[in-house]
Amino acid sequence: MIPRLLLVLSLLLPCLGAARAEDIPPNCPAGSGDCGLAESGLDPYNVILIGHPLKTLDDNEMRALYKWAKARMWKDFPDNEADYLDRNRVMLMPTSAPGKYVFIHLAKVSHDPEFFVPASLIRYTPRAMPESYYPDGRPIHSVLAGCIAVLCTAGDAACFREYPTGMFRFNDGVELDPATKKPLPGGRIVDPVSLRERGQAMRERNSQNQPDERKPKS
Repeated sequence: MIPRLLLVLSLLLPCLGAARAEDIPPNCPAGSGDCGLAESGLDPYNVILIGHPLKTLDDNEMRALYKWAKARMWKDFPDNEADYLDRNRVMLMPTSAPGKYVFIHLAKVSHDPEFFVPASLIRYTPRAMPESYYPDGRPIHSVLAGCIAVLCTAGDAACFREYPTGMFRFNDGVELDPATKKPLPGGRIVDPVSLRERGQAMRERNSQNQPDERKPKS
């Protein structure tokens, strides 16, 4: 009886493993959940992310991601895989939690493969833009793509030291816990514009606004 039970379990385990694998988006590292897809849905990922990106998905990887998400949280997304590929790029970005990553979308026209590489320091923010629609009134979901820029090019260690890496709240720059999206106890605060830590950013602004005492007074 016991050997037969062990045989049944040995046959079931690969199936259970396959089922778990199907619940993870293609190219999403283990331990990262669904890489933020369900949380953001068809909106831009709604935080500031600063870090060295893991990779940019190629067309085949994006096709697999599109099919996976279309069967789950993107059911309202247009049934047009070619249009999705034509308009979007997907980048795997780090969070402040070691080994946890999220997928972020950016407009294909904004992606420069020469600079958007793992050795560069990247900034992602959600983009506030109006939705666009098909002639029959269906939403295109063009707002899915956020705004991304290179803060420091590869190898610029001095530049890297200017910016904290991690996840920060969009409106005020408070550092967030990637697991809960709540403020991180003892976390840092970045200036949402300069993306430098708040104290450093304030010192730089004050120094720029100080009058030059070397100039003669009129």
